[in-house]
Amino acid sequence: MAAGLLALFTALPHAQAVWSRRGARPSWESGDLDAYLIHAGLERAPAFADTLRWWTGPWVMGEDYAFYRPLTSLVFWVQWRLFGDREWLWALPTLAAHAVATGLFALFITRIAERRGIPAQPAALWAALGFAGVLAESRWAVCALVIGLWKNQPDSLAAICVFMSALAYLRAQEGRRGSLAASAAWLLAACGFKEVAVPLPLALAALEWEARRGARRGAAARLAAMAGTVLAFLIIRQLALGGPGYTYGANVHWLNRTLLELAGPFGVWIVHGEWLGCSLGAWTFAAGFAIWRVLGGAARAGRLACDGRAWGMAGGVLATWVAGCGLLGAAETARTAAGSPGSGLEGFDPLAGLALCGDPTIRSTAAAAAGLLLAVLVLWPRHKPVLALACLWNLGFLLPLAASPGPLHRYYLSQAGLYIAYGLAAALAAGRAWQAVLRLRARIPRRAHAPAEPEPRAG
Repeated sequence: MAAGLLALFTALPHAQAVWSRRGARPSWESGDLDAYLIHAGLERAPAFADTLRWWTGPWVMGEDYAFYRPLTSLVFWVQWRLFGDREWLWALPTLAAHAVATGLFALFITRIAERRGIPAQPAALWAALGFAGVLAESRWAVCALVIGLWKNQPDSLAAICVFMSALAYLRAQEGRRGSLAASAAWLLAACGFKEVAVPLPLALAALEWEARRGARRGAAARLAAMAGTVLAFLIIRQLALGGPGYTYGANVHWLNRTLLELAGPFGVWIVHGEWLGCSLGAWTFAAGFAIWRVLGGAARAGRLACDGRAWGMAGGVLATWVAGCGLLGAAETARTAAGSPGSGLEGFDPLAGLALCGDPTIRSTAAAAAGLLLAVLVLWPRHKPVLALACLWNLGFLLPLAASPGPLHRYYLSQAGLYIAYGLAAALAAGRAWQAVLRLRARIPRRAHAPAEPEPRAG
């Protein structure tokens, strides 16, 4: 709940922006095609009986954009009946849906952390901050589209149902009666809000690997039930739409968008061919790995507290990273000043190059590279199923976007896989660091204080 309140707090700037536009023309009258088509579809359904056609055919936007989203259409219809053309009021359920999704994601991380023996509260807090868009600018760009535009509610509503389905599935693994049926029902609801929820059984398969051996009994039956739920939805969708529905078949950028997401923090630089950011990210990855190996080897040898050579080597790696950032940035400034790649190094200034590497986008790329490195190194030895869950979550929910990538808001659910790994790894690393501090304090010999001599009596 605290995570949901935090997400709601981060969304307040958008709420203020919506409030400031309360007297403006609605988006469906000012050029937003999606909002216009949704509003036109709502006007064609003045009574509740008119909404029933959305269960047997395309959703509220009509046949031109044929998706099967009956629950989304019904939610829009209820909001239209409540708020009418006062569009700024539509922001209230939009913000609430994002807050609820963030809170449920934090609860899901808590359950996973408790099963793995990882500090649950730090993991949930860190993952929720990332999911809400507080920690990374790239994630905030996604959340801003979901929070700021009421028409993108299907993303957050589907995420709510997906997290509820995953939580019910965890209870089903514990043998709770009725939990599997609840998980299947939530999955069906998620698909009714948006088709992006279809790949959830792939992530649930990773949950079966992550579970204890005793909890794996009946895993095949549980996964078969969830896969059957998806199959039933796809059959209903096929019959309702009479085909696969709307796809961005002419969108030539879907491959770039998919690669951008699959490459994680290096995606922007790889897709757009920006050598500087990609080089800095790779250098950050290499420097972090070197520091990890140096300090890890010294700790295993029991020399971390007394041998300054390990710290000297780590400092040397850091110094190399700073120098490398300066050289790469200097080369970029010289290349930009020269006008074309390889045309000279006029204006080669390492200090200016180092300042260039402080650019927010490049800095966030380096931070994301370090976070990815931390997640892999911390989780790999004993928590490989968590990494599998994160990977299958991210890859699975990207599959529907191959045919229909669209704007960035469609990555709202898939990026949760990254923050599963980030949150659990950060909590585990913080716990280990605190234990190391306690061990170091225990090794420091305490000075024995001699008893104070009694003061001489007067006279």
